[in-house]
Amino acid sequence: MTTRPLEGIRVLDLGRYIAAPYCAMMLAAFGADVLRVEKIGGEPGRYSGPYIRGRSFYYPSFNQGKRNIAVDLRSDEGLQIVRSLARTADALVENFRPGTLSAIGLDYDTMRSHNPGLVVASVNGFGSDGRLKDRTAFDSIAQAMSGLMDVTRGADDKPLVSGAFLADIAAGNHAAMGVVMALFERTRTGMGQSLEVSLLDSAISYLGLAVPAAGAGLETLARRGSRDPLRSPATVFPALDGFVFIHAGVEPVWIRLAIAIGRKDLLEDERFRGYQARLANVAELESEISAWTSGRSQADIVSALSAADIPCGPVNTVAQAIGDEDVLGRGAVRRYEFDGFGSMPLPGFPIRMGGTWTPIAAPRGCGADTIEILAGELGMAQDEIADLLDRGIVALPPASDIQGHQDAVDQA
Repeated sequence: MTTRPLEGIRVLDLGRYIAAPYCAMMLAAFGADVLRVEKIGGEPGRYSGPYIRGRSFYYPSFNQGKRNIAVDLRSDEGLQIVRSLARTADALVENFRPGTLSAIGLDYDTMRSHNPGLVVASVNGFGSDGRLKDRTAFDSIAQAMSGLMDVTRGADDKPLVSGAFLADIAAGNHAAMGVVMALFERTRTGMGQSLEVSLLDSAISYLGLAVPAAGAGLETLARRGSRDPLRSPATVFPALDGFVFIHAGVEPVWIRLAIAIGRKDLLEDERFRGYQARLANVAELESEISAWTSGRSQADIVSALSAADIPCGPVNTVAQAIGDEDVLGRGAVRRYEFDGFGSMPLPGFPIRMGGTWTPIAAPRGCGADTIEILAGELGMAQDEIADLLDRGIVALPPASDIQGHQDAVDQA
């Protein structure tokens, strides 16, 4: 594939933390020219842990493939620069509090008189209307309020927050899909539009069967922990060196499992004959299977069961998962080199188009492309850019090795 589907599309990314930046990163992965706008000094994600050798890897995880400009967003001149960039953009992505874009003149209703084809995608916690609209939300709050934590419970029956930012990533993915759909609609109407995605709505969209189960009064059915509440056996089983997930809840697979572990007698056991019986006696059934798995390694279990066409897999640590040769071969994890840091693995992109992965640039420093963007996108002269740099309206990366503003301008 010589071109990517979003080549020629320009996106202005005003996001912070995860959800909106993830949306823009997905668009960048498929060819969009994403201009990342940050306040001078960088958005809060640049200073969020965890850290490795003094460098935060929070920000790089959600900002691959973007150009970067640092602007004083509290100044009229800085906001005018952003408005000027929005007038030439195809899409604008943000996750401010509802009403913030209107206050700074970047909302769709204001911008469409200057750029009628602009798509404005807003990601927020609870939507822009209703009683929750002004409340602050983070991923874990959306997981809690949506019911995701309730359906994910530990052995002590205590609700658990996911180890991944499910609500943020869900919202980012939904917003990216919304932008693409709005751009497609624009090809027919010539008009852009505004769209909204909330973390709470996105988290609820991931609940799947838990929603109708709760609606039918089967709340406990949805509290699955590591066990599939609708099939048995389908859970985590112990191995000598960790755990393995085995899913043999469908009748033909259950028969193959019983044979594979040398327990054909279980097929005649009244406690386990049929779907409902196995669910009713799930603890006893899991105990019988655990007696077989607990004396074998993960590799031996997976090898034996896979040969019998039984769905199974080791419960990997993240380090094991990202080191797997198949994962690496598919590009699900990519490595980037950073000055003073070395190699950093970052999540890749799960969509392959034309059977190949497409390259995407490493995350950029705050303000790394300030001069290029001002000169190339807004046509500013060198002396005008130098003046903005001198007055702190725009900025270069704090650790830039370019000697002096004027030298940097001369190199543009």
